[in-house]
Amino acid sequence: MTTLLLLRHSIPERGGSSPDPGLSAEGLQRAAAVFQNDAFRTVSLVWSSPSLRAFQTAQLLGLPVRAGRFVLETPIRRPGLQKSGRRVLP
Repeated sequence: MTTLLLLRHSIPERGGSSPDPGLSAEGLQRAAAVFQNDAFRTVSLVWSSPSLRAFQTAQLLGLPVRAGRFVLETPIRRPGLQKSGRRVLP
């Protein structure tokens, strides 16, 4: 049986001028702690978006990471919400 695990990137650096920030020290620590969970012991393939913070998070598994344009990052849209996440009033 194949299991698919989805994980969002950890905490990025804040306050810099980079449009693609890497992970903060806290982000690195938290991601490493999450990967201690038994669910990650059977991981055999890692895919990542090309963003630096996502790639750094994935690398902490210690496995080869595939990254590229084949992973699309799309904002989640819910009925009644604008792009900003605020509720649309009637």
